[in-house]
This record gives sequence, C-alpha cells and structure tokens, in this order.
Amino acid sequence: MRRICSTTLRILALVAAVLSGGLASKAQAELPTPVSVVVRSYETLTDWGARTLWPCCLQKRIKAEGMRYVEVRRRLDVPWSDVLTSVRVTEKDILVELPDGSTLETFGRMTYAGKFRTSQPRLWAIKPKNWPEQDSDAYVAPVFQIPEEITSVVLKIGDLFETVIEIPEPTDMDHPADFARFEILGHRRFDGFKRDGSGTHKQRSWELVLPDGFTLLELDIAMTGLMANNIFNEKTLSWRGTDFDLVDTRGVTMGWVGERWSNTIHQEGVGTIGLGETEIVKLIWLVPEDLQEFRLLFGDREIGRL
Repeated sequence: MRRICSTTLRILALVAAVLSGGLASKAQAELPTPVSVVVRSYETLTDWGARTLWPCCLQKRIKAEGMRYVEVRRRLDVPWSDVLTSVRVTEKDILVELPDGSTLETFGRMTYAGKFRTSQPRLWAIKPKNWPEQDSDAYVAPVFQIPEEITSVVLKIGDLFETVIEIPEPTDMDHPADFARFEILGHRRFDGFKRDGSGTHKQRSWELVLPDGFTLLELDIAMTGLMANNIFNEKTLSWRGTDFDLVDTRGVTMGWVGERWSNTIHQEGVGTIGLGETEIVKLIWLVPEDLQEFRLLFGDREIGRL
C-alpha cells in the first residue's frame, strides 16, 4: 500500500560557495521542494545484500517481535544556483522522532525497489556540470525499525526538513523479478576464455583456466523493463549479474563467473534498461561438463529453464 503524505518543510541554509570564499547566508539559499514521498511498512524484510555471496536460494529474513519495518522514499527538487551546489546528509542525521520525543536511526535502506540492504542510507546530490540545461533531484530511501503500535512519526533529514509520516498497514515486499520480463534466447559452452590486451595494455591480457570436468556456460537472456525499480531514476530498471542464479535440477548452485562485455568478462555485471525497452545480456557460469539441464532464477524466483 502506497501513500503520498502531506509535507511540512523546514529547511535552514545549505552549505554552498565554499570555493568562492565562504558559507552562504540563510537568506541566500532557496528551499528544496518536496516532490514525492512513498511510505510502506513490512512485518518481515528479506536482506537482498546477504544473498550475493550465498548459494541460491538461501535467504536472510529479518523479523522482530512487536516491530514493523517502515520504508520512506523521499525525493526533493533542489533549486540549484551559484550558491547552492550540493546537498549532503549523512546516515547519522537521518532520523525518525517517536511520539515520546525519542529518536531512532535508520535500520537500513532500499537500494532498489524490493532490494533491502542493511547498509546505511545518505542523501547526496551535486549540481550538474551543465546546469541549468540538465537538472537533478535529491533522493533517499531509509528503512526504520519502529514499534508496531506507533502509527505516525516525524521524519528528520538533517537540517533540510522534517515531516510527519503516517505509517500504513504492512504489506509484502516487492519481488525484484516483478519489474522485468525474462527470456532465454540461446546458450553456448566454452572450454576456456582468453582476453588479449592490445597496444600499451598487454599487461591486461589474461586467461580463465577451467578445472577438469567443467565448462563455461553462457546464456543470452532478453530482459524487458516493465516497471521502474531505481530509487534514483523513476524511468529505469537497474540490475546486477549477481541478481541471477543458475542451478541444476536438484537446486545446486552453479559457479557465477560474470557478464560478457565486448572481449572481456565483468565479474559484477550491472546494467540499466529503459521502461518498455529490451536488452540482451550475456551471463556466464562454471558448470559440470556432463550436466545438461538447468534452472535460471532471479533472486529466489525461477524465470527460465534450459
């Protein structure tokens, strides 16, 4: 359940004009304009960050008796100027104030919709170099652990503003696989991989040497952006190669190698897709040479078979 909450904005001057010789006065700085706020609450969180080093489909579920997890996605339109060139708020200054006057720091953050991590959020934005032709907003998506009997809190983002947040009834988290459509277009096997350097970069040449009995399996996967999951760009779908897992028919995880890009392999693999657009990604795993059947997953959800 999503709510757009009314906002009471309280802002003091932002740090600016350091390079020109000093701090801007409060009268010189205009107020950032709150554009949108989305508030959701959950009884349970799935830590997406924990799964990147674990075999599929081991999950870290977070739940505390009597607590609720409240996600607040906040977007601010910043009135950039020669005075106002950056907005920075550290995680220590992103708080909620409870009805009794006590405050709570953040529990974690949403890196993308449905992808919770226990790392701490911050609000950071810099005036674009080609401003005013290009604009950029400030975003933050903290998650707080709040006693379940509390129905409203005051969100405080440094000295920028504070606003009353009404806490909705809990819902299930979004599943990251819901934001895209997937199709396996083809596959191929390799006995090894060699990257040849060129020019002055010959020291970057390298070769993958496979253990006996194994081969590299590369999948061509068509990804189509259905909904935006990027907290910082509401028109794109962002993904990482480690969002995918390849398992055999028993559920045993294959060894992740990386994403093929040009004549090399990136171990992390990362990309952005526009809504309605389709991108072909080439992902590689190390698999036993005698295995012929596989299941492809995005997180813990099966999205295709081979």
